[in-house]
Amino acid sequence: DGVEMRVTFSVGVAVYPDDAENGDVLFSQADRAMFYAKAQGRNQVCFFGDMTSKGIGKKELYIQNRLANAINARQIQAWFQPIVSARSGACVSVEVLARWHDDELGWIPPATFIPMAENIGLIRELGQQVWLASLDMLAECRGAGRDLTFAVNVSKRQLFIPSFTEQALTELNRRDLAPNAVIWEVTESVALRDVENATVRLQELKAAGFRIAIDDFGTGYSSLSQLHEIHADELKIDISFVQRIHEPAGLS
Repeated sequence: DGVEMRVTFSVGVAVYPDDAENGDVLFSQADRAMFYAKAQGRNQVCFFGDMTSKGIGKKELYIQNRLANAINARQIQAWFQPIVSARSGACVSVEVLARWHDDELGWIPPATFIPMAENIGLIRELGQQVWLASLDMLAECRGAGRDLTFAVNVSKRQLFIPSFTEQALTELNRRDLAPNAVIWEVTESVALRDVENATVRLQELKAAGFRIAIDDFGTGYSSLSQLHEIHADELKIDISFVQRIHEPAGLS
């Protein structure tokens, strides 16, 4: 229509047989190189074999390879951390945590493998595995007469899928569970920095009956006034504040 558009592209390249000896792994390595090219500023070409010389360490690259295999093999575990009422001492809800144990490397901290999953484009698959495991445990708890709510983390890539709400409701209906049993935990950076996109999706989730929690609250530079648009049910104050609450600086 006479409108000039500027298009940029990021390319990841893997070379046979140096980077892999079969097609599936070769495509996977090229995909990782492409996401690395995007992470370096986009609109460039990155060879998988050059990634170590461009700043990504061999150990980190090795962990990435192991992580991709673990996600594809559905080896990411969902752990369930009880949330206890300080008044009654009863477990009132559960927070779902992603955990990964590698046969060679042992336990890998979430602070290490979650950003990696985002960088290599597998956070959606990882999140989906944890979500389905959460629903199975929630159904088991409800079947045992435990009326608990489950808090599940959702990444930006998951949240902004157009069919995210519809897919979540489908999985709940399949297990005869209600949306109000689920609290979606969205980090402050996602909910309040990308307010326009996040608001639409979070309002959609609220309208469907889900609850919303803003996680890591207080760590960014977001305005409190932005909370008017989000309509969150819970604010989870970041641990950096709670840990120092008995210190003079933290008490204030």
